[in-house]
Amino acid sequence: ILSPFNFLAVSLLHTWFVSNPEDTHGFIAHYTPYLTFQLALAFMGFINIQCLISMNNLPFGVRPAIGWAYQGVFVLLTFISILGVITLLAGSPVLDTVNNETERAVFRAISSIYGFMILICPIGSSAVERRNGDTITLGACR
Repeated sequence: ILSPFNFLAVSLLHTWFVSNPEDTHGFIAHYTPYLTFQLALAFMGFINIQCLISMNNLPFGVRPAIGWAYQGVFVLLTFISILGVITLLAGSPVLDTVNNETERAVFRAISSIYGFMILICPIGSSAVERRNGDTITLGACR
């Protein structure tokens, strides 16, 4: 169901690099392709872990309860990350990273954890999924 969105998001990613935030279209036109790409990565990561949970095949023998906890934290951090950028663009940021050192440290910690969850963790889960013997390359879980 999400494959058309993911295809579109990835195919439009190049506009993130060519739309200068200082240009006539502004920062929104610059940020929108990145936002859709971030959502595509989040959807792919969520579906990947959800598939491994449903097949009881999480990496390193992790129990499904830990997988569900990971999913909850992942969804929460995705929401916080997107909300943080949208409120920053709206002019009233949830975390004032310019004037408050504590909020800057919190935002950096959230960003680092989220970056690890959205970029590094899917590599491990994809490696496990690759070895499941399933020859279907496109489509949903079994």
